[in-house]
Amino acid sequence: MFDKSKLTYGLTAFLDILGFGAQVLSVTPEEDLEGLLNDIRLIRKEFEHEPSDPSDQEIHLAYGKTVLAFSDSVIVNIPLVSRMVSISGEFDALGSELHSMALAQFICIENALFLRGGVDLDWWYLDGTTLVSKSLANAYSLEGKACVPVIAVSNKLYSFLENNSGRRNYSPDIDPLLANFRRFSGEVAGKTIDIRFLDYLSIVAGEIDWSATPAKLKFLASLDDEQKDKQKWAWHQENLRTLFAVHARTVEMAHSRCEEASIQAKYLWLAEYHNEVASEFSIDDPSCFCAVEGISF
Repeated sequence: MFDKSKLTYGLTAFLDILGFGAQVLSVTPEEDLEGLLNDIRLIRKEFEHEPSDPSDQEIHLAYGKTVLAFSDSVIVNIPLVSRMVSISGEFDALGSELHSMALAQFICIENALFLRGGVDLDWWYLDGTTLVSKSLANAYSLEGKACVPVIAVSNKLYSFLENNSGRRNYSPDIDPLLANFRRFSGEVAGKTIDIRFLDYLSIVAGEIDWSATPAKLKFLASLDDEQKDKQKWAWHQENLRTLFAVHARTVEMAHSRCEEASIQAKYLWLAEYHNEVASEFSIDDPSCFCAVEGISF
């Protein structure tokens, strides 16, 4: 008999590093292993595998969150029954976790770690070291179908959020469902894909502010209200340009270093996604766009 208390229903994500297997096959342990280990440590840290900070540990308990790690892969599970869900509701609890995943994905990309993943909603059974889960099987399958370096979201999970009563707490202009997901249908590297994914770049760009510092606050003190607003906006735009410029250079570098055509096509897709988001944020600085062969902006 299985232990029914170990059976839950909720969100499961499967994520891994794009091209990691090929890197393992080509490294010399004595010279390159430490670099690979650092990559694994980073993805585990950002997705909160075995957090050491007491506040992070408390959040895990509140969400009933499980994070497992195997080589470069990370598995995250959030049940629909938890202390946090009882407080904030299903929509906000799951939405918060997906938002955190997008932020973690961006930090990994800043460190040239491009992730691909899948997220689904279904049952999960974990007893000690024994794991059986339909949501994990679906998330793993979705990760493979995604093809490009994004975190794909299943239709089942999206439909659950779309029709959840908690969504009614948001007006259309701040609806997280509309702001946090993007859909792509087309061909990449000869493969036809149709995915809905976490719009990580828009999520991060949407959180950029003018970054208050003591020096900036001192400078603002000498200005009138209108001048303050203009200066804050100028700093905000400067930070936004920096974000897009750094992301663009990282994608360009990954594309230039890749020799396999099918992998290059995935970075080309990512460059197109980058430029699409940059345009939506009304960025007009050419340095903030990806410039790789095969793309125009």
